[in-house]
Formats: sequence, structure tokens, C-alpha cells
Amino acid sequence: MARLALAMVFVTSAFGFLLPKFWELVGRPPVLFIDLALCLPAVLLGSFYWWKGRCFSSTWPVVLCIGLVWLSLAYPGNVEVMRGTFIAALVTLPLPVAALIVEKRAWAFSAQVYVWANAAAMLAALWFESRVETSIVAALGRFGFLAARDGASRMGNPNQVGGQLALAAVLAFVLYLKQQGGRQPRPATRRMPQVNLALMILLSIGCMLTASRGAFASWLCGVGALFLWGTRALPIWRVKDLLAISAIGLLFAMLLMAAGGTTPWGRLQERFGDERSNGSLSGRTEIWAAALKAWHSNPDFLWRGTGTGMADDVLGQFTPSAVEDEQGVLRKNCHNAFVEWALSLGLLGLAAGGCLAASAVYQAIRLDRREANVGRIAILGCVALFAMGAVSYRHECWPATGALVLAMLSEPAGRGLPLGRIGRPSADPEPPRRHALPRRQAEPAALPPPTANSAPPAIAQRGHGGPGP
Repeated sequence: MARLALAMVFVTSAFGFLLPKFWELVGRPPVLFIDLALCLPAVLLGSFYWWKGRCFSSTWPVVLCIGLVWLSLAYPGNVEVMRGTFIAALVTLPLPVAALIVEKRAWAFSAQVYVWANAAAMLAALWFESRVETSIVAALGRFGFLAARDGASRMGNPNQVGGQLALAAVLAFVLYLKQQGGRQPRPATRRMPQVNLALMILLSIGCMLTASRGAFASWLCGVGALFLWGTRALPIWRVKDLLAISAIGLLFAMLLMAAGGTTPWGRLQERFGDERSNGSLSGRTEIWAAALKAWHSNPDFLWRGTGTGMADDVLGQFTPSAVEDEQGVLRKNCHNAFVEWALSLGLLGLAAGGCLAASAVYQAIRLDRREANVGRIAILGCVALFAMGAVSYRHECWPATGALVLAMLSEPAGRGLPLGRIGRPSADPEPPRRHALPRRQAEPAALPPPTANSAPPAIAQRGHGGPGP
């Protein structure tokens, strides 16, 4: 029952960005908050374990941050209570889900479900795009936008899709290294580790096709850290196999895209080289400057923030490029989770968030050192870099992302740790010793009895004529 509820959470989070296309396909208005409703069974089951305090999500930095998010809904002047409530609920969902993962020791199971679900969601997105672009090959050039039936408007955000696929690729690599760590023969029913490696390559290609700089940076941080430091304990032949399979997979994908006449290099070059784009790193300085102006425009904004859900409205008043939405309100997305957090919760939120970040990094380093791996640091780096390019905790994938991070930072509940050893061989009860001789061969041979013409054994061994001891 618990694993079924967890599977619903991670499948829903993976397919969350496809919900607009699904409602368009069935031809009916969207059902609001259906993604939150599908997470409800795991939330109810995990709430009981969360109160026990065995998970990192029960620690005071996490509780303090969540408490501020809900408290800020009651700030004077917060007119976006509905939006703020949805954001607060989305941020709170990972807490009981993480507690359920830790209690049921289902971190690897949850991560594996999320990896497979993201691979399926990526293929489904390509299918949806091909229905508009008339072919999958043509859809590769617009992957992540999720164009509507008219072909003019879009329903997706490439930054969100790319960041989600980047984390899934890092998780697939973590699972691959974890499965490669043991020396014990695996049963025939166990999935081969190369399957997770193939999934990592597929998800990495999907991340690059979105041409999202933030997603690419988060992917590079996570996969790079795992490759540089997570493979040190692997035998050299396994590292060579890893390089060979990865190179063959990427080469095959590039040849396939080149044969179809569609490659992501043009979009990548445009995205990285066009400094006039408002989404570029230089263009985001306008958003940061506007956030500082909004922060200092009101003394209350400085110490307690604008309130959850109000960041877009306040930022739109100080950004020249802001446009009116359907309600006639000037809004501007922060495009940075840390900027929105500071603008929404002020200095109080920065202090609480700093405590949470410090405790998370400390816990990740401590547990990684205990297990001699870098899995937690790689995942934290991937999530943090993606949050610098998008407000990650407002995306549908956040319940899965937050739950996996909080669960992996938890202390063990019985046997071992949530992640297990990555890239390290498991200890055998009696590890074999090389060059060890059997007991009979290790004992010295019996010496022949001395004769009248031979020296005593002690003299013969010492090589001098003195008496033996």
C-alpha cells in the first residue's frame, strides 16, 4: 500500500508538465488540483511517521521554513491568498512523503519509479509535439515548449522540463553506480545496471534538447560530480565500459538527429550567445535589480517580505518589461527560487533558509563521508543550480524533488542508509585474500633428524659455528 502511494506521487510529479496537453487531448477543461489529490494517499500515510521525528523533514530548520511560508499568507496586503495557498501546499507536500520513504526504506524504489516515469513522460512529450509538428523529427527542434493545437501558443516551459529531466538523469546515474557497487552475484531477476545507464543517456539527451542553460548547468554539476568522484572505487574495466556505452549512446543519438536534419546545436548556440534575451544571465540582472527595489520600497518587505504568492505582483511594479496578464495585473516571474524566497519572506526567510541550507549541506557531507560516496552532494548541487534559473518549488515536479532530497538526508532507520553505498563493493563476511596459502602449505616442513655428519638445525640456519639458543 505504501509503495503504491509513493509510486502515485512520483508518476504524477513526472507527468505534471504534460497535464495541459492531456486536457487538450480529451477536450475538456482542466480539473484543478488533481495533481495534489493524487499525492494525498502518500501524504496521509506519511503524516503519522512525520510526527515521530525520524526524518530530516521533521528537523527545526525545515519546520521553521514551512511555518514562515504559511504564516506569510496572513500578511496585510497579501491579495494572492489563493495562489499563495497552492504554493504553500506544494512546498509542504514533500515533508510527509519523505517520512514515508524513510520509514519504508523506499528511496531506491522511489528514485527508480521517478526515473522510469520521466523517461515515459519525455517520450509522451515528443509524441504530443509530433501531433502539432507533423513528425517527431520536427518536434525535436521545439522540445519542451508543448505547442498547442493551433501551433502558435505554447503550454510548456523548457526550463521546467529540462530541469526535471536533468535531476532524473542524475538519479539514474546514482542508481547505476549503486548497482555496480556490489561484488555478490545478482539473481537473474535483478535488472541489469546498464538499463539505468541507458535511461541516464536518454534523459540527458532530453535535457539538452530543451536548450535550457539552467537545466544544462544542473545536469553538468550532478553528472560531472558523480563521474569524477563517484567512479573512483569502480574497477577500471567498469569505468571503461561506462565511457564506451555513454559515447556510443550519445553518438547514436547525434547521428539520428543529424539524419533527420534537426539538431539542438543551433538552439543551444542561440540560447547561450544571445545576450539580448531576457532569459539570459545578463538579462536577468534587470529582474535582480527590480527585486532589490521592491525589497527596499517598503520597510515591511525588508524584514518579513511580501508574503507567499505576492512576489510576481510586486516585482511586476518595478520591472519595465513586465506585461499585464488576463486580469490586467502587471506580473513578472523571478526566474530564481532564491530571489523569490527572499522577496516573499524577507530577512526572516533568509535567516531560516540559510539555516536549512547549512544543515542540508552538513548532513549531506556527513552521510556521504560515512558511505564514501558523493551521491547526496551531486543531487543537492543539481537541485540548487536548477533553483537558480527557475522557481523550482512552484513546479509540479517539486513533491518528488523535495521528498527525495529530504529522505536522502535522513538518518538510517534500521539497516543501512537511504542511498546505500555508491561505487563501493559490499563487504563479504570473509573476504578472500590474494596469495594466501592453504593451512597445510603454510606450515613449515618437518626437518630431518640430525646425523653425525650434519650440523644441528640451529647452526645450519644461522650459518655460523656458534651454539644455538
